[in-house]
Parts: sequence; structure tokens; C-alpha cells
Amino acid sequence: GESLAYKLAAKRARLVLVARSEDRLRRVKERALEAGAAQVEYILYDFADVAGTKEVVDKAVALFGGVDYLVLNHGAMPGGLFLAGPQHSGFLERIFNINILSFIQLTVHALPHLEQANGHIFVTSSIFGFSPCFYMALYSSTKHAINGFFYSLQQELLAKQSGN
Repeated sequence: GESLAYKLAAKRARLVLVARSEDRLRRVKERALEAGAAQVEYILYDFADVAGTKEVVDKAVALFGGVDYLVLNHGAMPGGLFLAGPQHSGFLERIFNINILSFIQLTVHALPHLEQANGHIFVTSSIFGFSPCFYMALYSSTKHAINGFFYSLQQELLAKQSGN
């Protein structure tokens, strides 16, 4: 996400950065402005709090008057043997909230603004979303879910666009 912010900054983009580390957000904001961003704002947010996704989108809209691009590039990457790691519901729920539900809910709330602006959604997945991997069962399962959801949503949006 940070590298992408700098690449977009070099194109004079206006950015809203979202993460849970304010120190890091401040640093990235400063560097993005130095790299040429027209404007950079940030929102402090933990993606495990799926209920707060509407507020994140509303804040972004309030800052810039709309949303042209939604870049979903956050994630939690639990590795290791699933059977040997934490399997309690709180841990699993946190990973699924961050890696799946927050992606979906941010999209739900941003979609009307994106459609109004003829905007775009960019989703970062992983090779593990296509090919399972030893030591990555939980992470791989979330990336499979993201791929399934967003490829299906793409088909719906294309059908809607063509009037079907």
C-alpha cells in the first residue's frame, strides 16, 4: 500500500490513506506530499472493525466530495500450520473481518460514489487465492473468497452497465 501511495502521488493524485498506525500514516502522508501528491489525508481505522466501514467511506467522501478509486490493499497474513495455530473464534473472526468482510463492506458503501464518478475498484489478492499453499490455509481461504466475490461482482456490474 505504501509503495502504491508514492506511485500515485507522483501522478499528482489526491489520496485518502487508511490504516491503524497513526505514526505510519503521518510518515506516508509526508512522503507522498514530497513525491508530488496534490493532497493527502488519512483516516485512522482498524479493518477488523467491519461496522466502521461506512464511516470510513463517509469521511473520504466528506474530504474530497466523492470517490474515484477504491484500492483494497490491506490484509492480515497469518501463516503456519492451521491445525497447530490459534483456532478460537475471535482469532478467526478477526482474520476474516480484515481479509474479506471489510473489503466487501467498503465496496458496498463506496459503490454508489464510484458509479456516480464512473470510478474503479482495485483489489489486491494473492497467488494463494488461486493455488492453496502449505502453511497458508487460513490466508489462502480468505484470498479465494475475495477472488470469488470480486470476480462475481465484476460480472454483475458489467451486466448492469450493459442493461441486463
